[in-house]
Amino acid sequence: RGRGSSPAPAPPPSRPTSRVPGQPPAAMFSIARAISARTSASAPLARAVARRHLSLHEYQSLSIFQDFGVAIPKFAVAHSPAEAAKVAADFGDEIVIKTQVLAGGRGLGYFKENNFQGGVHIIKKEQAEEFADRMLGKTLITKQTGAAGKPCNTVLIAEKFQIATEKYFAILMDRGSGGPIMIGSKTGGTSIEDIAAKDPSAIVKSPVDIMEGLSSAQAKEMAVKMGFEGAKADAAAVSIENLYKVFIECDCTMVEINPFAELTDGRVIVCDAKVGFDDNAEFRQMAIHDKRDMSQEDPQEVEAKKYDLNYIKLDGSVACMVNGAGLAMSTMDLLALVGGSPANFHRVDCTMVEINPFAELTDGRVIVCDAKVGFDDNAEFRQMAIHDKRDMSQEDPQEVEAKKYDLNYIKLDGSVACMVNGAGLAMSTMDLLALVGGSPANFLDVGGAANKDTICAAFKIIQGDPDVKSIFINIFGGIMRCDV
Repeated sequence: RGRGSSPAPAPPPSRPTSRVPGQPPAAMFSIARAISARTSASAPLARAVARRHLSLHEYQSLSIFQDFGVAIPKFAVAHSPAEAAKVAADFGDEIVIKTQVLAGGRGLGYFKENNFQGGVHIIKKEQAEEFADRMLGKTLITKQTGAAGKPCNTVLIAEKFQIATEKYFAILMDRGSGGPIMIGSKTGGTSIEDIAAKDPSAIVKSPVDIMEGLSSAQAKEMAVKMGFEGAKADAAAVSIENLYKVFIECDCTMVEINPFAELTDGRVIVCDAKVGFDDNAEFRQMAIHDKRDMSQEDPQEVEAKKYDLNYIKLDGSVACMVNGAGLAMSTMDLLALVGGSPANFHRVDCTMVEINPFAELTDGRVIVCDAKVGFDDNAEFRQMAIHDKRDMSQEDPQEVEAKKYDLNYIKLDGSVACMVNGAGLAMSTMDLLALVGGSPANFLDVGGAANKDTICAAFKIIQGDPDVKSIFINIFGGIMRCDV
């Protein structure tokens, strides 16, 4: 099983991401609950565990928004009390000063060292240096940070403004429509889940064709459905178009604006936002990912990243060291099933190192006398020198043939052949077979890029097994084309 290819991990547990000025909502948007009632609250633990996504501070997100022409409030950044006083001089009589940590609930938090209450304050601009001194270099504790808190190394100074109406807006990927989807509401400034629970019809959804992109007409239609009128709808539509550009061109996992507000002075601006970026796109987005603030992340995850380990800290007590994302997720599911609680998600390149015997010799030496070592095929690109030692004459001929077509095939003892895509789904398929009394004849992951030649080769391989009495095909269309 361990030799099957591993699908990319699922998104990690909900974590605070970047936010821009305005009061933080009580709870941020839950994609699963707000988009589709199909996702069960009792979904396997593995679905909530996987690769980390980049989180930026709100001032960093503001800068990106500004570059793309999104309407935002006036703001400045300070790293010292003196700098706070200097930048505040360019604002009106009153300003908003906000601590910059990657956590929600800052307004209700407190600083560990001096017990100063609140990470967000409306103050006179002459008080900027005093308040910055109480925040900078201190540790803010909120309901999301836990007792450890998060260090505050930066404060954001923003203009104070009056909101006339608040709306909600978000862009994220939707499996149902096969591309980005815009979600909006005439009501914002509060939890979108509460809005949806009270009045589901208040939530407006508009899928975007990933190939054609977002048109001006569709952006305007969305703005009108969200309750903007006249010139305000035109202004909102411009920001919606530009937010979509941010989402696509910056490889975002989500852009959520709450509230998307009309001010008493007539402006329509983004007041508060939550933005996530895909770590898989780091090679395309180096300038954005260079903004990562490691001081806000788990030190163990930061250390693991240095060694190219996929490690995520969880809340349990049983540490897991596994190779392959699918097996790692299945391992955590099994732990949860028997009452355990995983402490981490961790993948390495060896599947096993077994020493037997580990011996003390009569001449005084202590040596390894015999060993059994397994290596993960998924890590071949990192371990070329080791994998070049492979002796194909010692392996199953069907497995050797499968390797020519980049098929992950392992011969088993059962009578039901399995053709599946994705290692996690393949393992689950075999487990289901066993659960109802069947016995899998093989592990076969055809992958996501399989073509007709690959599939033909797969059929020939499994049909060449004399033990096979039937074939169970379980292809997930979200990974490969079903018409192949």
